[in-house]
Amino acid sequence: MTLVLGTSLQERDAAGLALAEDAERIARACQDVARRFQRGGRLLSFGTGQSAADAAHLAVEFVHPVIVGKRALPAVSLANDASALSGLAHAGVFASQLRLLGRAGDIAVGITIDEACGEVAAGLAAARDLGMMTLALTKPGVELPVVDHLLVARSGDPRVAREIHMTTYHVLWELVHVFLNDPRLAEECHDDEVCVTCSDAAVPVRITALRPGHLALADTPGGEEEISVRLVDARAGDVVLVHAKEAIAVVERRP
Repeated sequence: MTLVLGTSLQERDAAGLALAEDAERIARACQDVARRFQRGGRLLSFGTGQSAADAAHLAVEFVHPVIVGKRALPAVSLANDASALSGLAHAGVFASQLRLLGRAGDIAVGITIDEACGEVAAGLAAARDLGMMTLALTKPGVELPVVDHLLVARSGDPRVAREIHMTTYHVLWELVHVFLNDPRLAEECHDDEVCVTCSDAAVPVRITALRPGHLALADTPGGEEEISVRLVDARAGDVVLVHAKEAIAVVERRP
């Protein structure tokens, strides 16, 4: 028993030290997530098996911050919807939910310690096709599609890997708020009066081209930007009202 416990502790310590070596990689992911939140993005998390609980934990950290003064941020765990999980199980449950709910500019976080992770892999692929930022928390031996940020818990023990994931997403939550409080992040965006992602008012813009995944390029006061046209029947040349990067109405049809 003593030998087994000692071996487990050594593996846990090794994985923790490896996590510290990934500090720069984690910080870059946190900064990217903060940028997406700053521009009106939402976080959609998902995972199967034991990792479903981690997906829910991550979402609630952002929605209901435990530290007074930290702002709530829009996040939801797709693994919490029992009806969707049962009704869409054979259609790629997370991919189907993301195609319905996700939009360009959002954040997709897939979490898995399972080598048979087809649902999580399909969800990340669908999110990338939609123009979402993709982040994966996984462990060695798990094959996933290309993602923007891959954070691997360097332990083959699923219990240790979950501990590393929990530490990682708590660091993620903390550093995202640090970046959001950095005035330089806000300076990276456009003038608030004309920015189609940050402005509280709807901005009229002309669509220059349609893209796959209910996306479009629009000629905005701040330059050409990608927007979502999922909610409207828009064509190239139309003028649409855009709020938080989402077209909400067509105000002028092309000639």
